[in-house]
Amino acid sequence: MSELQEVIQQEIQDAARSSVSSTVLTGSVATATAVGLSQSVRGVLKHPLVMFGVGMAIGFALHKYRKNIISCVKQDEIHRA
Repeated sequence: MSELQEVIQQEIQDAARSSVSSTVLTGSVATATAVGLSQSVRGVLKHPLVMFGVGMAIGFALHKYRKNIISCVKQDEIHRA
C-alpha cells in the first residue's frame, strides 16, 4: 500500500503545482485508489483457502437448489423446441 500512498501524494503535489481543477484531482486520486485496491483484491482472491471457500459455497448452492435448476433447464428446453 505504500506505493499507492506515494502515487496519491505525488498526484496531489503535481495538481497543487499546476493548479489543476479539483475534479481532475479527485478523478486521479480515485483512479490510483481503484488500481491499488484491485491489485490487492486479486491477490486475496487467488489465495487457495479463498478459492476453496468459494468452491464450497457454489457447491452448496448448487446442491441446495438442484431441483429448481433442473426444472428451469427442462422448461427452457421445452420452450426452445
